[in-house]
Amino acid sequence: MKTLRVCHSEDLPSIQDRDVNFIYYLYDKLEVFLGQNYYSDPYAIVESYPTDENIVAGMLYFCLDDGYVKAQVNLENVKIAEIESEEQLNILKKAGTKFFVNADRRYLDFKTKLISLPFKNGTYELTVNLANDLEINENTVIGFNPVTQEFEIIGDIQDYDLVFSRKYKGKETNTAITNVEDHKISTDIKINPVYDNIIKVTDDGLYASVNDRVPSTVFEDWAEKFVDYKQNMEVFIEELADLIEEAEEIISSDAITRKILESLENVYPDIDTYLENYEEYAQKIDTLEDGIYEYADDKFADAVSTIQQQIDNATADPWDDFEG
Repeated sequence: MKTLRVCHSEDLPSIQDRDVNFIYYLYDKLEVFLGQNYYSDPYAIVESYPTDENIVAGMLYFCLDDGYVKAQVNLENVKIAEIESEEQLNILKKAGTKFFVNADRRYLDFKTKLISLPFKNGTYELTVNLANDLEINENTVIGFNPVTQEFEIIGDIQDYDLVFSRKYKGKETNTAITNVEDHKISTDIKINPVYDNIIKVTDDGLYASVNDRVPSTVFEDWAEKFVDYKQNMEVFIEELADLIEEAEEIISSDAITRKILESLENVYPDIDTYLENYEEYAQKIDTLEDGIYEYADDKFADAVSTIQQQIDNATADPWDDFEG
């Protein structure tokens, strides 16, 4: 029966001082020495020695329930060693919960987010790349998801002080509209739609053209000439207003009536007499008109009577000779 000693690698005796009756288990490096010889075959730290159908041939079992090291030799279960002390058994239990820990290996690279885990007693190595947004701290856990039947590494999210994880929202100002969505920040420039705005949006960006604008020197010259023109027009309008006022006095209705009367008197000297006798002449004309109508009616009646008499005579005695 050998003795199992659980110790730190620093407490491992030198090769010449190692006892052949001891099994040395280095809990910080997960290594086993059988006396002076390095043990490279598989081993396992288990709660209790497995049943016969579950035993793996060639496997060295460190049993936590009784502190024995057991193995199957020639199809027989054999106790190879017993742990040196109860204190070392507690250390072995802790080492069993950290089976993948090896002091000489670096399992996690914080810069590349790479995890390397040994298994099969360090014979193989499992390498896993962590998500870039996963923060590595005391909350980082490797767990098995029974739904997906896969192992998952979960923990706190590292946003690297980005705004997207803090539910930032875009804002609209008088000049721009800022949008924050899908991990992108975009800005839309607001251009005033007034007709004389020279800022335009092109395929390459904003563009302001002044080709259709008047140079300041030309505009100032126009402004100066317009001021002079305005002053001259104001003087002209004042003079024109005076002339219009005088013209109103000259061409008033009374003045026009007088001018007409003067012209008529020059052409018809007796027009005043005619105008004074107008009523008398008009009455005579009316009387003359009535007499003409009466005379015409009488003559017309006589003619009708004569013609009617001739028609009657002709119809009463149609048999007349040509000579008669």
